[in-house]
Amino acid sequence: MLVFSVIGAAITYLLIEFSPFVELIGFLAVFTEAMLGAPQIAKNHHNKSTEGMRLGVGVQAQHRGGAAHPARRLAVDADRLIAAGARAPRTLPRVQRTPYLYYRIQ
Repeated sequence: MLVFSVIGAAITYLLIEFSPFVELIGFLAVFTEAMLGAPQIAKNHHNKSTEGMRLGVGVQAQHRGGAAHPARRLAVDADRLIAAGARAPRTLPRVQRTPYLYYRIQ
């Protein structure tokens, strides 16, 4: 796991300015999050049962996955919006907006 992390960090460091690579990392993060429930769904389908699965789990996963992509797009576009003179999007928590504001000021 450590070797994987070091290699991943090195590749990311080298390609951080390459926008398609950064977009790919974001997509993979959102896609992985969205697919977390897939094994349980496949097992339930195979068993033809929903025993042990709550409706709230599926609803939460759908909302988290559905909200993650627009939030990521806003975070990616925030730098461009600030460069155009707009304020950072209010839909992002302050913690996520702050690095973009700080980066543009320097």
